[in-house]
Amino acid sequence: MTVGAMVAAELYGVSCPVVLASESDWDVVRNARAVALRAEVPKATLRVLDAVL
Repeated sequence: MTVGAMVAAELYGVSCPVVLASESDWDVVRNARAVALRAEVPKATLRVLDAVL
């Protein structure tokens, strides 16, 4: 996926954020109905908007 993001940037001038998350983060994301990703330099944040309990 990282290579795809790099190709999109080079060929089309499109920015595609790549997220690196821990295993525990994926557990939260998997059980979420919606998440928000905010990509800014120098870091990005991932926020759960609606979690399934």
